Amino acid sequence: DAKGALINVVGGSDLTLGEAEECAKIIGKRIDPHARIIWGATSEASEQDGYVRVLVVLTGVRSEQIHGSRRRSDLADARARSIQFIG
Repeated sequence: DAKGALINVVGGSDLTLGEAEECAKIIGKRIDPHARIIWGATSEASEQDGYVRVLVVLTGVRSEQIHGSRRRSDLADARARSIQFIG
């Protein structure tokens, strides 16, 4: 589970603070219950009323599909197994 989230909710002029908060709560239910969540909301005249855009940046996620910082020994092993092209 993610250990933190940064949430940005953008909507039209009809977006309420309660609706934006509900977006943050929905996301909060799907990550670590002790995660730190920072959220904010803006309304933009260029956005269509009745729609919202939500950007979520998660931190502290552990997954085999995510490449983050590695230990030096892991990097050395990866380099040893990699293909080298000689031109």
